[in-house]
Amino acid sequence: MIFLQEFYLISLDVFREVGYAKDDKELTAWLSLLATNTYEDASLLCQKYPWMNEIFEEISEYVHKPRGGGKNVFRSTKNDG
Repeated sequence: MIFLQEFYLISLDVFREVGYAKDDKELTAWLSLLATNTYEDASLLCQKYPWMNEIFEEISEYVHKPRGGGKNVFRSTKNDG
């Protein structure tokens, strides 16, 4: 099978444990976001990558108000009425 793109499978638990998360690249930031398990980890990520603040705010809004929270990705698509 031929693909136009390359794909990589990354085990997030291995990513978190091995220490790749110490790199400052944007890809590392996104993988760190996906591997985040605690509020402390999220806080550290926001300190290291300030552009993630808005992402975590949207996630928090969605967690607390799943039907009306969030702006784009997390917006509910169901009609309440």
